[in-house]
Amino acid sequence: MQVMTNEYEMSDVTPDTVPLTEAKAIPRARGKRSAEDALATREAILKAALKLFAEKGFDGTSLRDIAAEVGISHGIIRHHFGSKMVIWEAVAGTVFDYFKASLLPSVGLENEDAHEAKPLEAFRNLVSRFIQISLEAPEYARLFVQETRQDSERAKYCAERFVDLHLAIGELFTRAQKASTCLDNYNNDSFFYALMSLTYFKILHPTLGSPDIETATDKENSNMHDFILSVLFAAEN
Repeated sequence: MQVMTNEYEMSDVTPDTVPLTEAKAIPRARGKRSAEDALATREAILKAALKLFAEKGFDGTSLRDIAAEVGISHGIIRHHFGSKMVIWEAVAGTVFDYFKASLLPSVGLENEDAHEAKPLEAFRNLVSRFIQISLEAPEYARLFVQETRQDSERAKYCAERFVDLHLAIGELFTRAQKASTCLDNYNNDSFFYALMSLTYFKILHPTLGSPDIETATDKENSNMHDFILSVLFAAEN
């Protein structure tokens, strides 16, 4: 199933390795907008849309909401994207592409020697990176959860992209499990479920416990990251 339309190419949004949460502010220069200014505007729109879709869901967010969040007119939103669905597709596609660019290179053939030499370490590093991205950008998790609460094309798109990630790292899990007894209590699916549950619980329920994920410092996120790894790889310790 292909959700992305041809109306908007993802390569025109923002580089795959730049998270939406770090999009630049819109320049306020006078005169004709340059290509760089237009790109910055699109990035700001996507950043605002990510925030609102994560908080209120697709149905609860309007184009006027996004425009107000950015501080631009409703007409500018339509000029750049045309419709709310195109914006959602761009947001979701960019988020998944960022996960893919950040995680899957460590699974590639260029790292085959490292996988063979230290498979548990290679897998642990991959898991560590997933946790880090999720804690640093909690909007990503909330965006996915908002969509998977109902049966829709958007939910199917999110599910299929997550399955793609899951399957891509499956071989690395299998190698790590063969190399160490610390993963004996898991299979590929159960480890993935445990990882998602531990990582996403605090993100989805920020008022339970401390620190609040919204205001967590780098040190607090680091402590949470280390705790999750310690639980997942408990038998290693």
